[in-house]
Amino acid sequence: MANKQDLNKRKVGRGSRPPSHGLATTSVPQDAHATSIAVPLVRGSRYSIPGRNGRVQNSRHRRWSRTVARHFVWVTLITSFVLTVAAGCGPSEEVEEPGRPGPTAERTIGVVLKAIDSEFWLAVRDGAQKAATELGVDVTVLAPKSETDVEGQLNKIEDLIAQKVDGLAVAANDVESVIPTLERAAQRGIPFVTIDSDANAPSKLSFIGTDNVYGGRLAGEYIVNALGGEGKVGLITGVPGQQSHIARRDGFLQALEGSNLELVPPQPANSDRMMALNVMENLLESEPDLRAVFVTNATMSLGVSEAVKARKLEGEILLVGFDTSEEALGAVRSGEIDALIAQSPFNMGYLGVKKLVEHLDGKPIDKRIDTGTQVVTRENLDEYVASTQRSTS
Repeated sequence: MANKQDLNKRKVGRGSRPPSHGLATTSVPQDAHATSIAVPLVRGSRYSIPGRNGRVQNSRHRRWSRTVARHFVWVTLITSFVLTVAAGCGPSEEVEEPGRPGPTAERTIGVVLKAIDSEFWLAVRDGAQKAATELGVDVTVLAPKSETDVEGQLNKIEDLIAQKVDGLAVAANDVESVIPTLERAAQRGIPFVTIDSDANAPSKLSFIGTDNVYGGRLAGEYIVNALGGEGKVGLITGVPGQQSHIARRDGFLQALEGSNLELVPPQPANSDRMMALNVMENLLESEPDLRAVFVTNATMSLGVSEAVKARKLEGEILLVGFDTSEEALGAVRSGEIDALIAQSPFNMGYLGVKKLVEHLDGKPIDKRIDTGTQVVTRENLDEYVASTQRSTS
């Protein structure tokens, strides 16, 4: 018959109530350290009697873990099912190669301007945005901080290439350095056109802009006729190396051929108003008998006009500018500027985007698109203003 001490040991081993001292002991296997582990047993505690290998067996914890695991499996299955159904019901995304025909709403056209610091470039931007709205495409318009920031402009073009736009319209600050970047775009399936300033890139689809040689010739002819073919004339140009200013200069020089007009050394003013003012002041100082000056953009024309006004020479020096702006047109109305060679910057932006979309739709486009040029004087100013309002409405 088992004695009382043996019965107590069996009850403890079966997980029954511990002895009065509140501790239960168990021995670890023979191949482990021969020690005993004392585990406090308190009523209501989450601990239970130690199990095999001396590890405390937490039965409640095990049951809770199994319950959580089952719930996790069900939640995972239900979530996966809901996401699958949602994906099947939602719109599908079509992946298309840049520059290839696809749904119009998914297309993005990148437009890179020379700057965004004048009414001229704001008009180009407005034209691009209007075309994008009409055609149902997105347009991203970028520009460097100034027309002299060639590297900054190249970085803007690189950014659009990295974004995989569907087409590019670029007004290059430097028509030579931009060519490798534009050709890299073409190699990646992105077609491009040039606007305002042309670049001889082999993969170019089209040049969209002014015939600048013709515009320069119009300016020269106006001065030749106004002066009767005699006298000294000046020429103030933009950033050296910019193709549009070079072309205007060349056209102007063509118009002077065969006349008795004497051209004083041309001076650059980097398309900057204050710099043009300073250049003109120096020119008036060195050439007191100057009778006329041709300035190759509107911003510089305003600076030249200020210099003439400061010397109280209004009406004595003929001033012809290139491009228009609200302030420059006001100067024509007041007689401070005699004539402006007007372009259509709005059409450059508008047709730049439109022709790229037509190309993406598989339609042919002309290699050269003239956006128009005309001489604006006080006599036809109102007619010109009315025509530009109609084209932008």
